[in-house]
Amino acid sequence: MKHLFLQGPIGSGKSTLIREAIMPYLPRVGGFYVQRLLLDDSCRAFSLNPVTIPKEYSLNQKVQRLEETEKVFLYCGDNEQWQFKLDVFEVFGALYLSRSIGQGKKLILLDEVGGIELQCAPFLQALLDTLDGDIPCLGVLKADINSRTLDNHLADQSNNTTTRKPLLQKLIDHPQVKLLDFQPETSELIKRQVHGFVKEAMAE
Repeated sequence: MKHLFLQGPIGSGKSTLIREAIMPYLPRVGGFYVQRLLLDDSCRAFSLNPVTIPKEYSLNQKVQRLEETEKVFLYCGDNEQWQFKLDVFEVFGALYLSRSIGQGKKLILLDEVGGIELQCAPFLQALLDTLDGDIPCLGVLKADINSRTLDNHLADQSNNTTTRKPLLQKLIDHPQVKLLDFQPETSELIKRQVHGFVKEAMAE
């Protein structure tokens, strides 16, 4: 299989494991990752960030104001309702993927995909084109139960689950995708597999 994805409970350490595995090779890695934005030590938003340099690759970032970044795609408004901005994936998500391919990266990070962003047609097409391409991808695929939890907290709950599930299944069924179930009892085995996958990608 050319692409490797992890799927498992929220907060189980999937993104941390991937970050640890790719950090020594970061200049040769493209793609994107999701960063939690902390306001007064509480997670109030998520932003979509490109893979750049080690000091900028942080899974959590404290901010004074949510308006500090233009790449916020999910945020909790004043009414405590979560809002989703698909245009961030249309503009930035698709750009990060095409740029990674153009720069000839050895590995593309997709951390994470499988949520409401799949309803963004330009981003979905860029994602499928990437999976059909020659560059290995490593990432986190959002579990359906995690997506449904988010759906329940969104201000606009317009049929998200119904429209997302077949698109998520399309990623799972891709002939070049291998999906690993990340659980506490399997974490050490999966850690070895992820590190091995990254080393092999860098050796190609």
